[in-house]
Amino acid sequence: AYVSKLLRQCGDSVEMVVQQAPRDMLSNPCYTPDLMNGAKDKDHTSLPPVVLDWETLPPLEQKRQQAIQDLIRSEDHYLTDLKFGIERYLLPLKKKDFIAPEKHEKMFNNIKEVSDITNKVLKSLTISRVPLINTSPNLPYYIYSIGEVYRENSAELIQQYEEYLNGRKAAHQEFNRLHNVGEFMTFLQEPPALPDLCNILQQPREHIGSLPCLLQSVLSATPLHHPDQAHLGHVIQVLSALSRTSPSKKKSEARKMADIQERLIFSSSVKPFPIKEGDRVLVHEGSLYKLDKKKKHKVYAMLFTDLLLLTKEVGQHLKVVQDPMFLSQIMIQDFNCDDGTEFHITVVATLPAEGDKVIHGDTYVLRGKTADSKEIWKKVIGDRASGVDRLTQKPKDPNIYNLPCLPTPIPDPDHSTSEPEVDGMGGPIWDGVSKGNAAKNDKKPGKKDCQPGTPNVEQCRRWQESLENVLHDPKGEAHFLRFLKKEFCSENFEFWKDVKQLKKKKPEGEKLKKDVKIIYDEYIGDSASKQINVNGKLKVAIRDTIDEPYIEMFDDAQKFVIQLMRDGPYRRFIDEDNLQEILKGHG
Repeated sequence: AYVSKLLRQCGDSVEMVVQQAPRDMLSNPCYTPDLMNGAKDKDHTSLPPVVLDWETLPPLEQKRQQAIQDLIRSEDHYLTDLKFGIERYLLPLKKKDFIAPEKHEKMFNNIKEVSDITNKVLKSLTISRVPLINTSPNLPYYIYSIGEVYRENSAELIQQYEEYLNGRKAAHQEFNRLHNVGEFMTFLQEPPALPDLCNILQQPREHIGSLPCLLQSVLSATPLHHPDQAHLGHVIQVLSALSRTSPSKKKSEARKMADIQERLIFSSSVKPFPIKEGDRVLVHEGSLYKLDKKKKHKVYAMLFTDLLLLTKEVGQHLKVVQDPMFLSQIMIQDFNCDDGTEFHITVVATLPAEGDKVIHGDTYVLRGKTADSKEIWKKVIGDRASGVDRLTQKPKDPNIYNLPCLPTPIPDPDHSTSEPEVDGMGGPIWDGVSKGNAAKNDKKPGKKDCQPGTPNVEQCRRWQESLENVLHDPKGEAHFLRFLKKEFCSENFEFWKDVKQLKKKKPEGEKLKKDVKIIYDEYIGDSASKQINVNGKLKVAIRDTIDEPYIEMFDDAQKFVIQLMRDGPYRRFIDEDNLQEILKGHG
């Protein structure tokens, strides 16, 4: 009808633009190709607005779009800081007499060119975006592909960041030399003073280190047939290699550690220790803020294979401001603050550096520069801290996990506090509904959500210790599932649960083939209704064994989704506010 009206308006002829819809969107009736932006520039007849309905996107695609938006926000914040640095520091200092042109060029290196390539990439990422409706303000647009943009610009990215890394040492030396020039120090104190020049000069190194992590988040939510699979895999590989080593230095890990040791100095409250010891290597570094008595102090954090070290930059030295935190004896927790940048690290066991002194619950409040940088720090620390996300390891002293804000449970006649009955498979039954079938039954008209019952405070404390304690407690498992459904991300849990039930039943022959095919079609296949977020290699491995299945074929995928739940929704589930609601019977 619309085309007929258009032809009537345009008379005998009309210029038409045809574009093939992306493969993923062919079945989506709400999809309209993003081709009208150019049409208006050419005085083409106005066509309907291009929109997509968030609620029509599959769950995996929603996760992918969230990861893409996180990436774009990170690039945008980074570019904003670089542009600020150019306008506030680079251009004005070019006109100052106290810094020679060659010294100015040495200090700022190729920051301008790094900013230009970042701007180019960001513009390319957003050129084909489609507005979303029925979504949050943080997800205003749909973007089909990002991999081709990064791959097309990867050569220039590598060139500019290699040049930056090559000149980083000289830039640092020049910056330190200027600290002895009074006019330079006066210039730095002029408003606006934040972000400071030191922060601007080291931002490219921090960004190129975090970029592969952000791209990996997108890749892990990308379907196998999507073109981003190949493009992003290549880009992540080359950027990861670049971020690990400065091309000009080509130093061994041992030499890097020796350089760090030379730069370290210790405050009077910290006993000196050798950082270059055994197989210890530097894993991640960057700026953080440490909150102490409501004051915010900038620190330079260095994560090694076995410990986290907080230092303060003093000229070319790094002053160690507190004892090292050994990763085997810490836990990391998210914290809800206005800008989403805060997280807490708690020392939970013996610190060998203090003569086997046991410290219970010493908590350090840290903030990233952005919410994205906080998530990266949480991820890299969490991957190595046994107190956080090693499912089979428990803290040495469970008493350190105290919940001072959790109240005594409020009696509620509508919520039973007794242990549930058990079905034939060993799963709990809530209100007559077998938990193994809860996912199906609670979707039928007229069926109420199963009520898992109110736990006690001690149960909630155990849940905070590990995801394992949640999954081994019937009430914990049921409340966790309800929480995941509220966040529209229950598919990973449901997959884990279905695989667990498959192992309990131990089917054989044709029955095994049938059960495996059901799980594959529901969670793994390209048309899966509850497609889970596993990587391409796992999907291929599972698909290749469908015709000759075995009972353990989903084990790796099961471990993968456990890790995803542990890194994401589990952290939010054990938040004190959520546990308080559960104790009140509102969870």
